[in-house]
Amino acid sequence: PRLSEHILEGFASQVPTVSVSTYGRSDHFDTVSNDETHGANLIVDHLVDLGHERIAHIDAGLAAGGPERRSAFIDAMMRYGLAPIVAEGDFNDDAGLAATSQLMSLRTPPTAIFAGNDLAATGVLTHLKNIGASVPDDVSVVGYDDTLLAGIGPVSLTPVHQPRQQLGRLAMELLLERIAGRTEARHELIEPRLVIRSTTGRVRA
Repeated sequence: PRLSEHILEGFASQVPTVSVSTYGRSDHFDTVSNDETHGANLIVDHLVDLGHERIAHIDAGLAAGGPERRSAFIDAMMRYGLAPIVAEGDFNDDAGLAATSQLMSLRTPPTAIFAGNDLAATGVLTHLKNIGASVPDDVSVVGYDDTLLAGIGPVSLTPVHQPRQQLGRLAMELLLERIAGRTEARHELIEPRLVIRSTTGRVRA
């Protein structure tokens, strides 16, 4: 998903090509992607319903899905008339920990943090534990992907579930169609869902 459309079109001129986790509009290859905009909106809607207004997002720079999640978060916050807070990060626990340290040092820290993925969310949870902050009583935390890590009992993270098996299955179906002779491009977006566990709760009065 990090490859440019130009490079992917070069591949597609030689072999049937489907790119997973990229959403494009090229006429030369197919794409299958998680709907990052829908996922970010699910998170913001959930947190606002719980009364949160100071919501921060730890982004992942140019990593796959990162720019889309960040942009959708900002748009969703503005839709509610709320000021988006964005901290630079990456898709790993060290980045999540460092970004949370910065966020919790703000004069008015956030009451909810949307981490770019589940690994970054573990860094968020680690820093909050280190400073004695309760999750979700003091700060709610949301991840993204719903990996096996998120569902482990002691973690019990609220994430957006990215339908990885569905993405892979659809990509294979498109590839077989390409091999069979289909020439028109298809670009598919799959809607994720929110899995509510124990790291999100109502904001304190």
